[in-house]
This record gives sequence, structure tokens and C-alpha cells, in this order.
Amino acid sequence: MSHPLLAQYVNAAHAANQQGQPAKAVEYSQLALALNPGIPEAWFNLGIAQARLGQKQAAITALEQARLRSMGSAVGLNSIGLHLLELGALESAETCLRRAIDLMPQFAYAHSNLGKLYRKRKLPEKAKEHVLRAIELAPQEPLLHVNLAGICIDLKRYADAEQAARRAIELAPGQAQAWVNLSAALHKQHRLDEAEAATRKALALAEELPEAWESLGVIRVGQHRFKEAETVFKKSVALNPLSAEAWAGLGAMYGLQSRHAHAETAFRKSVELDPHAASAWCQLGLALKELKRVDEAMGCLRKAHALDQALDYLLCWKLITQAAECDWSDREREIHELALGLQDGRAFADPLSFIALLDAPKIQRITAERYAKQEHLTPSPPLAPAPGDGRRLRIGYFSADFRDHPVAQLLVESLELHDRSRFEVFGFSFGAESTSPLGQRIAKAFDRFLDVGEMSDAQVIILARELKLDIAINLGGYTAGQRTNLFAQRVAPIQVNYLGFPGTMGAEYMDYLITDAVASPPGSEPFYTEKLARVPNCFMPHDSQQTISDHTPPRSEFGLPETGFVFCCFNNYYKISPEVFDIWMRLLKGVVGSVLWLSDGPAVAKENLRREAAARGVDPVRLVFARRVDAMADHLARYRLADLFLDTLPYNAHTTACDALWAGVPVLTRMGQSFASRVAASLLHAVGLPELVTESAEDYEMLALGLALNPARLRLLRQQLSDKRLTSPLFRTGQLTRDIETLYTTMHQRQVEGAKAENIDART
Repeated sequence: MSHPLLAQYVNAAHAANQQGQPAKAVEYSQLALALNPGIPEAWFNLGIAQARLGQKQAAITALEQARLRSMGSAVGLNSIGLHLLELGALESAETCLRRAIDLMPQFAYAHSNLGKLYRKRKLPEKAKEHVLRAIELAPQEPLLHVNLAGICIDLKRYADAEQAARRAIELAPGQAQAWVNLSAALHKQHRLDEAEAATRKALALAEELPEAWESLGVIRVGQHRFKEAETVFKKSVALNPLSAEAWAGLGAMYGLQSRHAHAETAFRKSVELDPHAASAWCQLGLALKELKRVDEAMGCLRKAHALDQALDYLLCWKLITQAAECDWSDREREIHELALGLQDGRAFADPLSFIALLDAPKIQRITAERYAKQEHLTPSPPLAPAPGDGRRLRIGYFSADFRDHPVAQLLVESLELHDRSRFEVFGFSFGAESTSPLGQRIAKAFDRFLDVGEMSDAQVIILARELKLDIAINLGGYTAGQRTNLFAQRVAPIQVNYLGFPGTMGAEYMDYLITDAVASPPGSEPFYTEKLARVPNCFMPHDSQQTISDHTPPRSEFGLPETGFVFCCFNNYYKISPEVFDIWMRLLKGVVGSVLWLSDGPAVAKENLRREAAARGVDPVRLVFARRVDAMADHLARYRLADLFLDTLPYNAHTTACDALWAGVPVLTRMGQSFASRVAASLLHAVGLPELVTESAEDYEMLALGLALNPARLRLLRQQLSDKRLTSPLFRTGQLTRDIETLYTTMHQRQVEGAKAENIDART
């Protein structure tokens, strides 16, 4: 530093960075470099300042210049490597750190930082190896134990992570990052109160530590305190705008609130900052899927899969998103791979998505059990029942779907028909407020309708317990927007899984599942963690006030031929498997002039279906896509244009099949082994048409073809359906409500008597 001002400029830049004045640090660094561009310290100071100003690429360039001028300094290379690592320049960071270790093999912090680099590359075992080497060299250095705690979290060894963090705190009680890592380890063990206390300690030690605010944001999300979580995440991002993790946390919070456009923005920022983060790419893909941009979503999920094939839930989400765009490439192999991983404990899957992929009730139970343990709180002890003092039973229905949604559509009349002399009915709504006629009607169907969407889990639990509910009904299970942790912490002495989620929740805190003997036949009990509460007929309610427009539109209005057989399926595209589509195409080839009428969907999915039809020798114009109509009455009326509804497997039509039957269209189903694959069979038995239930692909295809080629037989079925429409058990909602009330009474009486939950039947 020969120029008299050079050292002053370098020192001033360093001081400005220390004082949180990056703009001044840039100014002084540039002055120093103008005097001597070969000074590594000036480039280093410039890179640090530019990073703090959010100028990522400029910061990397400056630090690269510092690296090239510091190849003989282990300490300098370690510092440069650490900052390059934080900026996501992993190759340059690795070059720095390995050179530092070559120069000084006993340099503990260089080993530790190399471990952090491998952690970033999703190689936690290799990362742990280097950090343990660092601890071996310097066992009293607290930051090394902090790093080890983070790696153990990645490895899902949460007790080991807690131990490492506590060791760091023992060595340096004032080390804020150690408290942050302790909080993360406790949070992963579902010890939220302890986790929050640890985070509070970190903030008391270092109020401006971005990671501490990020940690608090994660806790607030877990407590369902979203407004506070948003404020906290924004604070973290403001403190460190280059933190990919903070942006990802913000995006995850938006996703849980169904604010998917905001989630997309946050996740795009996250992957821009850290393009190697498979989890952020995955979450970006899920946000795009919810925005109906499935082609873009698949691009992100494939990127995530290329980065980390072992990422929890990723393979399942990739498969279900491919299914939504009717891309069946490599489907069979990947479903087999996922199923094996679930059975041997290597993989995780979203229970609802997996139901649509494989008719395997044993694996579905395993999936749900692992999901319940991984994602939700450790269950609280059961609540004591209220004494049987003759008061009305208090039933609480919990849902995010008290709006224009199939759950509300199906359930509303049953709620209205509850016997108010025996039951007091409460609605706990945590979805968006609905001003629609259905939303208003279902709110009025309860004795008390409680909008708890803005309440934390703790507040909802207190409210439910103060109301002294006897039975809580979980209407959502693992569907979007639900709050399963309420049930894990117990909102009522008896907790019941019903209607919204088609299968077991795999959770010990759910006591019963309301079903029937077709959806859950005798012998299927081992596939459920809940005890089965069976009604005599179909478990699914229906609204007999649901109107159908008197006007039947002409076929031409929906692009259908004036003559010719119309096969119909209005199921979601993700339910269409290639095996079912094979059968449908053979039916079109076997029935001259016939068409397949499908619901509308993403352009890429429709194009894929057309391509698959052509590959099977069917003219793609014979696939007709039904544009959306706004009024449900008009939608039901257009069903009259169809001749036969073809069901899907392994995930049947549920509400859609009920709609078709209500509109007078016969439904042909193939019954599988799992709950979701037997619902249409339950509907058909209850409506008096069991002959439309098949148990093999061959029988399904032969019956469909036979009905299409025998108009008289099909007319007879339609007449039978018309005759039974108002008298069959399927549409006698009052009787189903009485049966469910019998189940509620039996559940409560058993508990008051001190008996454990057991399989029960409304007829006994």
C-alpha cells in the first residue's frame, strides 16, 4: 500500500461495512481500487458491501477478484469462500475453501465452511464429515457446533441437532445463531413453545439477526398466526434481502393462505438467489400448479427433481402434477418407485395426491401415518367427556370449505335437518368468507357459525373447549386449507374424520371415520387408524334442494354431435389414468359416431389427451371439452346431453358421480380396494343400480360397450334411475342425517361409559 491514502480508504471501507453503511463502503473501496486495483482487501470490502446492497452478481465478481489476489492466504481464502458460499457461487467457494485447507490442513473453520458448502449442495452426510473434522480440531469453538446442529436438522436427526445446539450454547451462551438452530431442532420435534422461547432468546441477543426473524416466522406459521408471520418474514427479508431461505419462508406462508400469486413472486426471488435450492423450486412449482399454469409448474418440479431426487414429497407432487396435465411418461416406473420408498420408510407422499396414483389401501395408510407424524404436532391427551346429563350433544363441524365447494354443496341440507331437540350444531370456518347463496345458506344451517380464520390455533382450541363440544367433525382431513393441528391438540373428547378426505388420516387423535359397508367393507378395518362408524346406506349426503334447469341446451351448444353416443366424464384430469384412457379409446373405436365428453382444463392437458387419442388410433376431434358454465343448475341440466358417465380408477368420481345420478345419467364404475376407489360403487348401491358396479377392467369395458350398443337396455337403466331418484336412500338426506345422529349418540355414550372407540354401526 504505497500511496498514503490507500490504507485509509481500505480501513474506512472496512469500518463502513462494520457500521452497516454499505454505500459508503462501496465508495471508499472504489477509491482504494482506483489507486491500486491489486489490493485484495479492497475487493473483499467492495464485495461485502455490494452483497449487502443486494447487488449479487457484482458482489460475486468483486470477491472473485479478491480470491485471485489471495491465493497464498488461508485465512483470507476462508473468508472469501464463506461469502461466496452465502451468495450461492458454490464452485468458486469450494475452490477457496479447498485451497485454504491445502495451505493450512488444521484450519478448523475452513473444514466447517466446506461442510456448510456440502450442506448447500444437499450432501448432508459429506457435510457432517467435514464439520466433525472441524470439531475434532477445535472442540471448544461454538460456531462449529452451530454448524453441526444445522446439518443434523437436514439429516432429520433432530435430537442430535438439539444436542449440538445446546453444546454451542454451553460454550457461548451469547451465540444467537446457536439459539436459532436450537429453535429449529425443537420446532421439528413439535415443541413449539420451547422453540419460540429459543427464538426469543436469539432476538434478545441479536435483534437484527435475519435468521432469528425467519425462525420466528416459521413458528408463527405453525401457530396459524399468518398476519404476524408475514410481518416477521418481511422483517427478515429487509434485514437480508439476499436470503433465499427468508424469501422461501415468505412464499410458503403465502401458499398456506392460498395467496398463490404472492407465493410465486417470493419463490422466484428465492430461486434467483439460490438456484440450487430444490425445495424452493418445488414450492414454486406447486404455486404455479394452483394458478393453473401446470406446464410451468412441471418445469419447476423437474428442476427440483434434477437437484434433489430424495426431497420429501417431491416425487409424489411431480407425479400428480404430470397427471393433471395428462403426461403419463415414466408414470408406472415412478409410481412403483414411490410405493417402494413409502413401504421401506425412505419416501414421503402427500396422502391426498397418493390416493389418486395407486389403489393400495395398505400403502395409503402408511403414507397417512408418516405424514401425520412428520407434519403435525405430537398429539395431546384425549379430553374427558362431558357428563351424560341429558343436555343436547354439541357437535362442531370444522372446515375451510363452507363456501361454493363440494363439501358445502353436499352437506348443507344434512346440517339443516339435524334434530335440534337432541343436537346443538356449531360451524368452525377457517376458509375465505363467502357471500354466495350457498355460503350464506350453510352459515345459517348452524346454531352458531364461528369464523375463526384469523384466530391462531391456540385461540381456536380455547374457544372449542370453552364451548364444551362433545364431538368434533374434521370435514377436510388433508385437503387444502385445513388445520389438522387443531385436532392433534384436541378440540373435543371425540374427533371424527368425515366427508372431505377419502381415506384414513393415519392419526391417533382421529377416533372415528364415518363410512358405509361398500366404501369400507368388512375386512378393510386394518387399512384405517380410525374406528369405522358405518351408516346403513351411502355415507355421502346430498342436497335435495339442488335445482336443475328446465332448459336442456342443444348438443351443438357444447360442440357435441346431434346424433351419436356421448360417453361422459367430468372428473378432474389428474384422475384419468392411462389404463382407463386405453379403455375409453377402445370404446370410441367400437361405437361408431361416439364421442368422449370431458371437462375443460389446461391447454397443455387437452393437447396431451388429443395426442394420446391419436396414438391409439382415434381422431382427436372425438374428444370434446365442456366449457365452464357459471350456474350449477345449468351445469346439471347439460348432463342430459350425455348417455353414460364413465368413472375413473383408482380415484372415483365422488361429488361428480352424485351430480350425474341426480341429473339422471347412469354412472358406470370399476370398484377397487381403497376408500376413494369404492365411493361411486357406494353411490350406485344406494341409488339402486348395483349392476353398474364392475370389479375388473374387462367387465368395465364390456359393460360400457354393451350399454352403448343396446339403446333399449340403457333406456331402461335411465328410467330406473328416474323412478328411484327421489325415493332411493342416496337422496334421502333426512334418513342419512338420522343415521349419523345415531352414530354420534353411540360414540358419546360409549365414551361416557368409559369404553374405548370401536367399530360401530348405525343399525345396532
